[in-house]
Amino acid sequence: MLLSSLVGGLIQKLCDVPTLGAYPVTVTLFLALGISVLTQSIYNVFFHPLNSYPGPLLWRAARLPYVVRALQGRLVYDMLKLHKRYGPIVRVAPNELSVQYEDAWEEVHGGTYDNEMQKWKPYYRVQPEQTGFIMTAPPEDHSKMRRALSYGFSDRGIHELESHMITTLDIMLDRLIGICGGQDHKSPHKPVKGDVCLGEATIDVTKWCNFITFDMIGMLTFGESFNCLKTGTYHPWVEPIVKLTRYSGILANLGFYPKFQELLLRLFGGVICRRMNFHQNHSRAALERRAEKEERSDLLSESLKQAQVSEHHPLSWDKLVMNASTLVVAGSETSATTLTAALYLILSNPDSYHRLQNEVRSAFRSKSDINIFAVNKLVYMLACLNETMRMLPAVPGGLPRVVSSGGRVLNGKFVPEDTIVAIWHWALYHNDNFFQHPFEFHPERFLGVPDFMSDARHMFQPFHVGRRACIGRSLAYAEMKLILARLIFEFDMEIVDKDCNWLRQLRPFNFWYKTPLYVRIKARECLG
Repeated sequence: MLLSSLVGGLIQKLCDVPTLGAYPVTVTLFLALGISVLTQSIYNVFFHPLNSYPGPLLWRAARLPYVVRALQGRLVYDMLKLHKRYGPIVRVAPNELSVQYEDAWEEVHGGTYDNEMQKWKPYYRVQPEQTGFIMTAPPEDHSKMRRALSYGFSDRGIHELESHMITTLDIMLDRLIGICGGQDHKSPHKPVKGDVCLGEATIDVTKWCNFITFDMIGMLTFGESFNCLKTGTYHPWVEPIVKLTRYSGILANLGFYPKFQELLLRLFGGVICRRMNFHQNHSRAALERRAEKEERSDLLSESLKQAQVSEHHPLSWDKLVMNASTLVVAGSETSATTLTAALYLILSNPDSYHRLQNEVRSAFRSKSDINIFAVNKLVYMLACLNETMRMLPAVPGGLPRVVSSGGRVLNGKFVPEDTIVAIWHWALYHNDNFFQHPFEFHPERFLGVPDFMSDARHMFQPFHVGRRACIGRSLAYAEMKLILARLIFEFDMEIVDKDCNWLRQLRPFNFWYKTPLYVRIKARECLG
């Protein structure tokens, strides 16, 4: 632009004049910077290819309001307000649109590898040299990687994993029963005087849900548990992952400012690299130990066998390491969030709790009857989990895509190439244009009852759609149903602080930054 060129020329002339003092040069540079920002903002509002799309003025002018709200953990909530004010397509930054309309999922995330909208990669990885992840792989590599991993996530593969899942779950329930009986001396949640009676204890279910999902994904990926359940503490490998729930949002938003991102990486790159290397090295060591063990069924068993016999396998050893570490994060934190939220929402709604109790306890005579196939008949439990993921989707924000060369038509309107487009889960699921009483817990909406027939249930896509939809969908449901069924079967539960609004204590970043949730449990075994 002409004005930007003039600003650049002014700065160059100042650099060529050594007689100017530091003060006037500094003032002039800041003035030039201000003019440049103002110029760019005017262009973004009035002349940018997206200038016809509605949105708040400051957000259309610059990316900064978006990033500030994201770092505050408020952006997810803002998106709902913006859509209620501006409609189905909102311009939330100079080059980004948030969309909510009937065909949004198919138009944004659907299609074939030839015409799909690609992921906006700066959001998903901090360093450009990070390659080999299935999440950011190009179409030709993604297809091969997904096929290589598919067996472990298939119905047959999950059935072969059942014994590992039940073994891990038994450890958790034995620990909790021991705590209720006052016999567990290793637990950080020991009964304290005045807190419990025989057969009763108070636990932080936020931690215990993290413990079970981390230990389970460790068993299913590497053939070894992290032993969080046995020790009652986070493994040194796991603890940084828990902290990642907040910092990953910061790192993702740095992608909008490449120069600033580069500067921070220069300043703090050593710390970041050490954390990343620590995680990768643990993955590599665990995978090496797994490869030396006798053959067993787990998520990577088929890929390991193929990688060892063929150097042309889509998942080389290095790629296996990278994707194994990704599985640990994606396969634990999301399920833990859903389980914790499910317990909070179910226990906060007595009618739902009693109905679920009756369903589970009438379906099984003993805990040995509860397996991954038997829990499939628990239709109300599935409705409770789906309603939980609607009210608190494990990934609350939007996973951005970018419009490819030539542009794309969204909701009947042309969107130019290089535009970032996202569907924000929490905002979509709380929009009463699509879901009645969106802030209330009603599992019945997923059972086809007349009161909720007008809900746009096809808009509920917590695992996404298309060729890049979450490969772990079936495994996640199997884990969560199995864990929740056993907890409901073996314990009576109630929230300690019935007046707490746990959902309001959370902060949404890439994942939810969770706070403790204290629940009083009574073991049916102890109480007879």
